[in-house]
Amino acid sequence: MDCSRFVDYADRPGCLIELHDFHPVTSDNLRYAKSVIPSGHFWQVERGDHIVAYIIDNRVEGIQGTLTVWHNKEVACLDQGEGQIWGDWLEAQKLLVSYEFQEVQDLHRVARIGRIAYNSHGVRGTYEGGKFYTLFRCDASLNHHEMREIRHGMS
Repeated sequence: MDCSRFVDYADRPGCLIELHDFHPVTSDNLRYAKSVIPSGHFWQVERGDHIVAYIIDNRVEGIQGTLTVWHNKEVACLDQGEGQIWGDWLEAQKLLVSYEFQEVQDLHRVARIGRIAYNSHGVRGTYEGGKFYTLFRCDASLNHHEMREIRHGMS
């Protein structure tokens, strides 16, 4: 059974490695910024941007990739080698919240809609009600922080 639950990854800061920080992008560093940002991202780089590129090395879940954050535009892009995922960047929660939605069901079988999201460790989940719920495999009973995912042809 696929479930989701609220998980705090704050105790694993070593999974996110800062690669480059352009604060701000200027005429002098624009060409360099475009050369180090992954090729699918460089067209988004503009003068005045505050861009930070990170390497995700999350060995616990076996996730690697790059996370590029435009702090001034509150936009981010995640690339794990299987395509790029764009979305809003929620700075306080350190989440990339995509533009796709996913239907979930809580313990009372109430259907809810959450946006597909990724934390700064590259872990996929849903963002609903101001909280990030990560997907995991579950065969045990659920607690009040967990939500069941209703699959509708989404991976």
